[in-house]
Amino acid sequence: FGSTIEAAISHNNEQVPDISFILIDYLKENITNTGILKLPGHFQTMELIKKQLININININEKNNINNYKEYNIQIRDVNSAGQILKDYLRELQIPLIPYKQYIIWYNISISSKDVNQKNIVELIKELPLPHHILFLYLFNFFYLLQQHSDDNLMSSDTISEEITSLIIRPKSSRNKKLYINEQLPKLKILISYIINHFDQIRLLV
Repeated sequence: FGSTIEAAISHNNEQVPDISFILIDYLKENITNTGILKLPGHFQTMELIKKQLININININEKNNINNYKEYNIQIRDVNSAGQILKDYLRELQIPLIPYKQYIIWYNISISSKDVNQKNIVELIKELPLPHHILFLYLFNFFYLLQQHSDDNLMSSDTISEEITSLIIRPKSSRNKKLYINEQLPKLKILISYIINHFDQIRLLV
């Protein structure tokens, strides 16, 4: 938590950070749970889970043979707490999933999101730094899967976008925070919702 994606995967650029892998793998197992990413977790439970995640100690040879979160021997027993921790992890990244330097390009695409061009979105994703690119695909694959079960979990693409957009894309400067919240963020949410909803097509082109 509070690090960079690059630092979290310094041992292997072809894998997502352990924390995101563990949490998403657990959430996939509980994909129909109501309000994943939306309903609050339990503070004490979250603190216990975070402590375990921070203290992960596993060497690269063991990691290469891991197929699911259970092999990390981390105890996670509350779905909403896990969802909130994933959000905390994304929020606390030193450089957001979509880096600051690419913010304005993504925002310019969002302005015309009613007539969105998938080709432009694909190019933006391709331009992400490799560690960000890998994690982006991993996260959005999960978001796409999550919204497919929206009849059960109530997490539509719009709802997911409402919860995660400000965590993954934001300007570096906070001087125009009001402008970001009132004008830019609503447009970015529409773009992120579109990507989630069409990710089955987009991921084939990236």
